[in-house]
Amino acid sequence: MCSKINSIAFLFIVLPIVCLGQEYSYNEVKTKSEALLPKLIGTKLAKACTYDTGTYYDYVTSSGDTAWGILLEDKRTQGRVINIFSRYFMHYVYTKCPEYDTISCSITLQLNNRLELDIDPDLSVIPDFVLKNEGCHLLTIREAKDIAKEKYLILSDREPYAYIFYDHVKKQFTWHIQNAYYDTRSNNYRAQFVTIDANTGALISEQKL
Repeated sequence: MCSKINSIAFLFIVLPIVCLGQEYSYNEVKTKSEALLPKLIGTKLAKACTYDTGTYYDYVTSSGDTAWGILLEDKRTQGRVINIFSRYFMHYVYTKCPEYDTISCSITLQLNNRLELDIDPDLSVIPDFVLKNEGCHLLTIREAKDIAKEKYLILSDREPYAYIFYDHVKKQFTWHIQNAYYDTRSNNYRAQFVTIDANTGALISEQKL
């Protein structure tokens, strides 16, 4: 009789807990994520990050379906958690690189159902020299314009416009230079766009409109 009662108790009390899994509060997830972040990017960068209140998670419902939910500040996770995705927004001023001194990006930590880091986050959005706390050795805007004027741009009476861009997939910095030059055939100004490597000044692309 006792064995039967124990079996019934297991089916109705223990088994549902195992199937549904551990529930986590907003604060539990945030606390765990904020403990992991400095280990991944360092204390200085971590302090420049803001926790995204739109953190979400995947879970299995009591009926066995897969669903997802947003973990709001006054809520707990539902069902059996698969993964939790904690996102941070970073805005960091990096004084060792005047040419690219503001890092604005987002970082996502993927946690498993034990609130452990599931996979290494993609940190390619943060330039390597920032992670290593080193100088960047990039061409200044003046140097980039001078190289472009000397080698690639059509002579103009107007000062070209330039901006720097970081391609985190290629991990490459480029200067994009826009030039307005006078076309005597059309008696009008035309546009020229030149892209050069921000380290070497080598031409990457050139286009006229």
